[in-house]
Amino acid sequence: MAIFVGGTEKSFGKLLQVVTATFTDNQSTTSTSAAASTFACTITPSASSSKVMVFCDGGRTSYSGGTAEGKSWLYYQVGSGSFSEIVHWKLGDNNQSGGYAKTSLALNHLHSPNSTSALTYKIYFATNANTYFLNSDLSRVTMTLMEIGA
Repeated sequence: MAIFVGGTEKSFGKLLQVVTATFTDNQSTTSTSAAASTFACTITPSASSSKVMVFCDGGRTSYSGGTAEGKSWLYYQVGSGSFSEIVHWKLGDNNQSGGYAKTSLALNHLHSPNSTSALTYKIYFATNANTYFLNSDLSRVTMTLMEIGA
């Protein structure tokens, strides 16, 4: 399908590859600073000009009780190097007794890594009180990486 803008055909990038990882385990932390989860996925871009669209969603979040706030980060690793933060987002507040959170894990982020090395994207998470759980209902968390070419 062609898209025309002002009478000129435009190209908006090409989907070059898609990689998906699914997790059904429960992750927990009591850390107040970013702690690594096992939710990770790896893609190797075919060109340094490619962008990587990251989608991560699913799984209820919850707490061990009381009120708390959950936070999460998306980190990435180039090859075997160290992990670097890309984006941080708040997962939700729990203002109810009994430990029920209001949100599930949800993230969409477009990354420009400028690399053709293997890139690993991983979720990190933290809490300000109590034990914080990702995927507490043991449903499914999915991370999908899409390489977008010029």
